Amino acid sequence: MATRYAEAMQDHSYGYGLYTPEPMEILKPGSCGYLDDRGRWQPVVYDITDQASLKAEGFKAPSGLARMPSQTHTWGPKKSTSVSCTKPAITAGVSAFPTGIPVGASIVLDFQTSSNFGAVLHCPQTVVEEGYFHRNPFLSWAKSNAGAILSSQPEVKDHPLWVVTGVHASHDVWLNTWTEREKHVTMGFSVTQPVGEIGPSGEFLRGSSADGWTRSTAEKKDGKLVVFFSGVRMKYRWMPFGKTSLYEMRGAELIMVIDPSNEEDLYEVDCHYVGPDHNIIGSE
Repeated sequence: MATRYAEAMQDHSYGYGLYTPEPMEILKPGSCGYLDDRGRWQPVVYDITDQASLKAEGFKAPSGLARMPSQTHTWGPKKSTSVSCTKPAITAGVSAFPTGIPVGASIVLDFQTSSNFGAVLHCPQTVVEEGYFHRNPFLSWAKSNAGAILSSQPEVKDHPLWVVTGVHASHDVWLNTWTEREKHVTMGFSVTQPVGEIGPSGEFLRGSSADGWTRSTAEKKDGKLVVFFSGVRMKYRWMPFGKTSLYEMRGAELIMVIDPSNEEDLYEVDCHYVGPDHNIIGSE
């Protein structure tokens, strides 16, 4: 489900969408880790700017990193690719409102999918964007530490590794996913002017037909949960001919590392950026 959700939300160009939002204390710009089989973040390096920790763990330090100023955004609901949104006209009378939507609602949004998967993400509170300028320093760091990362965390053989360059996060996160084409998800808002991409921001009213909402809230009062992140994605691919491949591919611009647990095994490391204008999740 986690990968399916990320693929369905990639048209928003914020990077990789998280089915389960993660605390920004552990998934933050400058962190390095992977998503496990459940889609949960597993840290490998908590902060690549912490040179003392990097040295102690056998990693090389990055250079040329430049932090971006934090930005805040007001979002309306974000829907997946195949979901359509309509705004039914509200007329006088209680019967005109969808079941469960109070009469005080001034805007109603109705969502339905044309495929076998649909998703709607809503962040009622401010969304914070944090990150770094320039992706090349992160690509360079990932390539120069590919061997050390494999030695530190063998799990990266089975799970793509990420070096995070930017995040979008909010304190309160609502998510609804469904697989039935006939299902409608209804949201009502008590506002006079719509804001955002397809509807207003802020607290919303849920229709009784819109079951399936999950809510995630940061534990700390000023805490944030990451809903999208961008960064360098590293994929370790096992080379079937082992060290022989080094001679066959001599001269090619490839990143090759030897498995420290079995020196006969060789891995090619593919590094590419996933983020704004480069939202290709890639095959696993």
